[in-house]
Amino acid sequence: MTNIVNDVSILTTIQDKTLAKFFRKMIFCICQAVQEDMLDENNTKDITELDIGIGKLYIKHVGTDIRYRFEPSEFFEKALLSTVVNKKNYLEEFLDESLGKKFTEVYKDLG
Repeated sequence: MTNIVNDVSILTTIQDKTLAKFFRKMIFCICQAVQEDMLDENNTKDITELDIGIGKLYIKHVGTDIRYRFEPSEFFEKALLSTVVNKKNYLEEFLDESLGKKFTEVYKDLG
């Protein structure tokens, strides 16, 4: 299994401990949203809809039965489809572009 948090930590130079704190706070926010929906007398669906940045997370909560459904954002869906169908490697392109910018900056500093 790929550890995306570790990969993001390396790419952003944000320590994985800091990312873990971020995700812990994100979990607390999700729990708060679910609790607010549970307490809302006008909410008759028992489903909480959450925009988590890469798509929408739906949490159905009835008693102790909790179900989850995830719908990717339009950008995520298109990128994933392009990766599967066209073998496009967005990370490689991103890293190549970043490396090119770094070389250009270093070259300017030398000149």
